[in-house]
Formats: sequence, structure tokens, C-alpha cells
Amino acid sequence: MIVKSRVRAGVLLAATTIGMTALGAVPANAAEGHWEATFLTLPAGSELARGFVTGADGHGGYAGAFPIGGTSQIVTWKNGAPTVHGVPAGYEWAMAWDQNGSGTVVGDASDYDTGETRPFVLDANGFRVLPVPAGFSYVYGVAVNDQGDVVGNAHKKDDPDGTRAVLWRATATSSGPELLPAGLLATDIDDDGTVLLSRLYNGGFVWKNGDLTEVTAPAGYESVTVRAIEDGRITGSAYDPAIQDSQAFVWSTPTTAEALPGGVYGVDLNSHGLTTGLEPAPEPIMNRSVTWQGTERSGALPTPAGFGRAQGRVVSDDGTIAGITSNKPLDEGGTPVVWRYVR
Repeated sequence: MIVKSRVRAGVLLAATTIGMTALGAVPANAAEGHWEATFLTLPAGSELARGFVTGADGHGGYAGAFPIGGTSQIVTWKNGAPTVHGVPAGYEWAMAWDQNGSGTVVGDASDYDTGETRPFVLDANGFRVLPVPAGFSYVYGVAVNDQGDVVGNAHKKDDPDGTRAVLWRATATSSGPELLPAGLLATDIDDDGTVLLSRLYNGGFVWKNGDLTEVTAPAGYESVTVRAIEDGRITGSAYDPAIQDSQAFVWSTPTTAEALPGGVYGVDLNSHGLTTGLEPAPEPIMNRSVTWQGTERSGALPTPAGFGRAQGRVVSDDGTIAGITSNKPLDEGGTPVVWRYVR
């Protein structure tokens, strides 16, 4: 699953032979190998050569969005080659946020004239804009699971207290979207339908079929932030008041956490225990992407030559990590990159 940060805003290298202990996992001992970066081909017509990679299907496919033709358009990659899908009909701007194992992409599209934003799914049948709960003008999707369930968030215009997480069940035919508990935002959804929720600034919860459970901070920590869930495992961070900084964690249950050594934030993880996050680095980078297998550090993600910063955002079930690299702030987009672990 994908990191759910909200932002608006190419050379294809030869394939590398990869050795892994198991599909989707890497050796915990970094001395056994290292991460190497491969650029995804830039989509034709992309402006500024900067965009976002925000999803992976676990089978060599990736999804994101790039500025093309004066707007942000949806792009998918297979075997490193891009396909430009444009935007849903009737909309002028689109962003992708996640992709499931079937290749279905979820995101949002905006209409500049009405000021409305709507969630969509993109699959083999094309774009489909999802129905939204009444009274909400800014609604976006953030994650899709392998069953096709989608979660997102809905906001009422000029009403900051009107925010609600929304669930679109793949099996629902006429019931429409389901509003989840008030005051919480959806950040991810697991394959069994468990929704990962957070408060606006801190605090994590899991919700399933009406039951809400808090993700608790380990002893000595506070202010939990949750980012992704996979097979019941959660990654994120908690604040350590003793050092006035955050610590990356994985939770095997909402009340059982283990620290990710050296990490300040957990960003994403796959079903094989591979996690990516951030660790401190010297200026001007400040934080750099690093990986763990289980809770053992398995190496940093190198920044490709010629670039000043990079960030892995999506951990795929095939063991690759997708993200971007740039010489500019990463929230402005970058060149699409896939990291593979090489032995």
C-alpha cells in the first residue's frame, strides 16, 4: 500500500539480476547485498520530467501521475514502460494514490469550474468515478485492497469539522458509500477490510465492521502516527518526549509494537515483512529512505547519481520499492525510480 501524503503539484536502465531469499523479502543482513535504483521510463510529453509514483501491483506494475498537457494525468508502468491514461471524463486534473494486485488504481479527479474533487478507480474497463456521500464537495480515494474495497476521505466546504472517512465496499451494489467514525481520516485498508484511521495530527485506530480499536503507543512514547497496514501489520511512528523526536515502529497488533532501529518514520510495508521508512541524514537531505526486513535494518535506498534526494514511497509484494528522485523538494515530484535488492 501506498504512503498517503496529499500533494499537488528519464532514462531506462538495463535490468539487473536480482537474488532474494523469498519473493518480496530481502536478507536482513545488509552485507549480503545492496539496493540498486532503476529509472522507469518517463511518459511521453511529460512536462518538467517530475511526477509521482504512488502505487504498485506486486507483479512489476506501478502507478502514479505526471504533468502532461498542462495538467496532472494518470500513468501506469508495466515492465518499465509507461501508459498514459489521462483523466476521467468531465474532469481536468487527476492524481493516483494506490494500486492493488489486480492493477486497479484509485485516486481523485478535480473539476476546476465547480471546485469539486471526486474519487475514481481505474481498471481494465477504464475510469469509474465513485458515488460520494451527500453534502461533501471534496472527496478523494486513498487506498484500494485486493478485494476492490476503496477507502478515502470526504470534506465539507468551509467546515473543517465536517471531515469523514469513507468506505466503498466492492460488494456493495446499491447501498452507496459508508461513512466511518467522525473525527478520523482513512490512511489505508487491509485485504480483510480492516481500515487504518488516524486523527488529523496524531493518533491511530483500526476499524472493521463497526469495531474501532486504538493503536497504542509503546511505553515511554506518545502521539502515534500510522501510515500503512498489510496483513494486520501496521507501520508508522510514535513520539519520544525524552529526545523530542519520533521513532519508527511496526505494530503486529494494535497494542504490540516493535521499534525499527534508527528510523524516525515507518512509511510503507509489504506482506513479507519488508518495510521502508526514513532515518536521519546530514543536511541538505535531512531524512533518507531506509529499509528493514522484519525489524532488522536491510540497507538504505541509494540516491541515483546526479540527484540530491530520493524517497521510496511504495513497498511492492515482489520486493521492489518505488518512489522518486529529484534535486528539488520531493513534494514537487521527481523522476520515477524502482529500487531492487541485489546480491
